[in-house]
Amino acid sequence: MGSTGGGGPVDGFGHDLLWRLPLTLVGGCVTALVVLHLVRSRETTAVDGARAWSFECWARVEEGEHPQLSRRWRVGRAVVSPRSIQLTLYRWGLRFRRLTPFVVDVGAVDHGGVRRAGWRDSLRFESSCRLVPVSTTGGVRLVLAVPARDASVVLDLLEGHPPPAPGAPGQPGEPCPPHHGGGHRQARDAR
Repeated sequence: MGSTGGGGPVDGFGHDLLWRLPLTLVGGCVTALVVLHLVRSRETTAVDGARAWSFECWARVEEGEHPQLSRRWRVGRAVVSPRSIQLTLYRWGLRFRRLTPFVVDVGAVDHGGVRRAGWRDSLRFESSCRLVPVSTTGGVRLVLAVPARDASVVLDLLEGHPPPAPGAPGQPGEPCPPHHGGGHRQARDAR
């Protein structure tokens, strides 16, 4: 008989989709920006007031025993200042579920053991990360998975050097120089 003007259920579906799509895109962009802010590396201040570098890392015990770490990889946020690491691990790997922070005093860095993460580790973190073996003053050997863009600054801090001035060579974002047995700072300064 006659057509009913005004549209049917299909027209309503199209209209709903048109206004929801931009909201979904904006929500996705805001979420991405928040996550990038949470995981980005940045200069900060340590508990003792020293200049420090904050970044997201993975850590595990390689030799010895540590009360908050085990031989399994644990993800968290590290604040590295000269010869000190403050780790805040994430409960169940969730960034918003943080455990109580603890401090690890660094005794030495094994430069010969610094290597790129392998394919096996890429299931947990980026395969471009550098695995940095660290001996604590308590005799425990830890391994930190450090993002490649942060490796230069983190190695300097672990050795007891202050972070470079903003804009100086070795700032994050530059490729990590190869390690040839000697001190990291000498290798970087020789460039």
